Amino acid sequence: MVDCGGRQRRGEEEDSGVHEDANSVKRAPKNSNALVLSLLMDTVRIKALRLRRLYLVGRANMNGSKLGKDYQNLQFESYKPTIPTRSTNVKAQLPFTKPFSHSHSQSFIPPISHKILSLVGLPSTQKVIEATLQLLKPKPFAGANVFVSRNLVASEMFDPFHDALKQNGAEVFLCCDPSQNAPNDYHVISSADHAKFEDLRAKGCNLLGPQCVMSCAKEHRPLPQQGYTCCLAMDGVKILASGFQEDEKVEIGKLVSAMGGVLHTKASLDVSFVIAKNALAAKYKWALNISKKPIVSFSWLQQCWIEHRVVPQEGYRVLPFSGLNISVSGIPAGCVL
Repeated sequence: MVDCGGRQRRGEEEDSGVHEDANSVKRAPKNSNALVLSLLMDTVRIKALRLRRLYLVGRANMNGSKLGKDYQNLQFESYKPTIPTRSTNVKAQLPFTKPFSHSHSQSFIPPISHKILSLVGLPSTQKVIEATLQLLKPKPFAGANVFVSRNLVASEMFDPFHDALKQNGAEVFLCCDPSQNAPNDYHVISSADHAKFEDLRAKGCNLLGPQCVMSCAKEHRPLPQQGYTCCLAMDGVKILASGFQEDEKVEIGKLVSAMGGVLHTKASLDVSFVIAKNALAAKYKWALNISKKPIVSFSWLQQCWIEHRVVPQEGYRVLPFSGLNISVSGIPAGCVL
């Protein structure tokens, strides 16, 4: 690959009239990220040299006359330019060229601006740097072994999240193997109602929903390691449950944690929502009068689970008379609705 890349660069430079000394070709770095950066910078440098030579020698190809006219009216990026002199080793400053034979070769060579690059359809330096940094950025799923079976995932979601896994550095295995339960092993399953779900959970596997994978890929964050995560609908959301039996609280805790939220066991002013069984719940008055946080029913949490998002609270609020039995006596029948 290195030799082919070197021949390709030399061929491009010969076509543009800029020659390269064979001894100046450096061995490409072994690291793939460094190689990508090297190739990108070589490409930008070669294109820049072509444009500079085009301006200096006044060639007419590539719309040279218009380019030269526009070149004179440009306001270049502020930087400290290199001003070669006769005593300066030009090849050392520009390692991909020999000194120009033109009379202007020893004079100041202006920098290449964004406008000149746009005239010939080349990306600006800033865009090249941004693209390079994106390529060099560590992939969030690197080191993760993800086991995916078409029998455990809805067919319409398989291809999108499979691509998301590969593009973000995960090692994908197209099978279901419950014995793989290391901390960096993940199993994707579309529903907690699937027959395989309890078996995988009992063996200590990290379980993910397709929506969770897509959200992590979009936000460039690592995959969560907390048993089962269906989605990130409640990421950063803190829930307080009041008025429920212990088994009901366990069920609420499973739903909240599976959506990336946190279930609090004690009252705290930083909770986001209070799920109350009715107005008789111990924390109902506290939430209504002190914390001023939304008080919703368990049905609201179930709807969030179904839609994989935090749904609006309207229609799910616990009203002040919820759960109360009110007896009316001594009031004329006409006054009672």
